[in-house]
Amino acid sequence: MIRRWYDDLPAQRDIEVVKEYAKWLSRVPWKVYGTFTFALRVSDEHADKVFAAFINCMERELRAPMAFVRGDEKRFSGCGMPGSPRHFHALMTSTAALDPLRLMTVWRRFGGSGEQQDSAMAEAVKNPQKAAEYCLKFINDTDGDWTFHNLDLVLSDDPPVGHRAQRRADRHAQRAAGLASEVPNAFIALLYPQAVS
Repeated sequence: MIRRWYDDLPAQRDIEVVKEYAKWLSRVPWKVYGTFTFALRVSDEHADKVFAAFINCMERELRAPMAFVRGDEKRFSGCGMPGSPRHFHALMTSTAALDPLRLMTVWRRFGGSGEQQDSAMAEAVKNPQKAAEYCLKFINDTDGDWTFHNLDLVLSDDPPVGHRAQRRADRHAQRAAGLASEVPNAFIALLYPQAVS
């Protein structure tokens, strides 16, 4: 079978699915967009464990939960084209301040710095819709995947179900209310309506 250059272009339906997910996710007050690359070859399972350890480390340091949506990407070489190392694109937020430089520094401890390229890039989110589209660009690809963490804290319009979920939502609202002395109440009310009611 002969492969043509346009065989790898996503179908229109795939593009629409990515755009709809991105539209839904752009409601979240994302703070940081990052690309986190592994310096060495790692399996899917190991990559997930390393990223979970990275997030756990950051949450302990921040003393607050982080929410993220992450797109996984790995491309194999073929037809004379080089493959790209496994990497994650992620949108992140928290009630605590997120410092892109600190995220990059901590990632280098977990994912390692590559010899030929930097293993982490993080910056403030400028366009949430476009950043979400980029994170999820391989959602329909066999070599792509995506996952999320704590979206219920920042995206859910439904009240929590069960005592544990309610306690978790209450703690999150208290953390958000703790920002009230630093951030105008109108902004807190916009992001976390339950915190100021």
